[in-house]
Amino acid sequence: MKKNKSNNIYSNIYIFLVCAFSFLSILSSTYIDDIFTAYGEIYLLFQNMCLLVFSFFAIINTKLSQKKFIIVYIIFLLIFFILLKNSDKSLLVLIMMMFAIPKNIKLSKLSQSIIFTNFFTIVMIIILCKLGFITDYKFMQRNVIRHGMGFVSANALSNLVTATIVMYIFHKKEKLSIFNIIICSFVLLFSAYLTNSRSAMFLRIHFNNTFNYFKEN
Repeated sequence: MKKNKSNNIYSNIYIFLVCAFSFLSILSSTYIDDIFTAYGEIYLLFQNMCLLVFSFFAIINTKLSQKKFIIVYIIFLLIFFILLKNSDKSLLVLIMMMFAIPKNIKLSKLSQSIIFTNFFTIVMIIILCKLGFITDYKFMQRNVIRHGMGFVSANALSNLVTATIVMYIFHKKEKLSIFNIIICSFVLLFSAYLTNSRSAMFLRIHFNNTFNYFKEN
């Protein structure tokens, strides 16, 4: 009983950190500095914390003896402090995140939490941009004006929306309904309308997949 409770706490901490990292990573690709100048320092501090926690979880997963555990962790701490002055460590965090994933974790709960986090963050950024708190930089390409909607690139919002929808489709799997497909189509279309970006290409792929879904069902 105590072991199951401990495993649940471990899984919940892991899901919280993954979602928090996803939230902060998305914000790092926006002009959030317009309203929160210290964001960069906080993001790097959080990356360092994630590295420590995920590495600790990863070592636990390997089931090392106590002596080996201490030795390995001391070596990691030395490497960590050497790299402490380096800038972005997001790739390193993602690598440690894969090693640290709990063996008893419910992947459906993890994916659902990430999808909700991404959706919440996207909506929040769009609202902040529309209210004028975050700058909507415009990009000119081939005489077409594209909007960043608070992001540093005109394609960033569309790419993020597409990635979240793909994750949502995999999450639903066999439970994917016509209603779900219509909602996904609307969200993609809305992101294309907001940014006037290359998301039209993703829309075409999405509608092709939608057509195939209706054809097979």
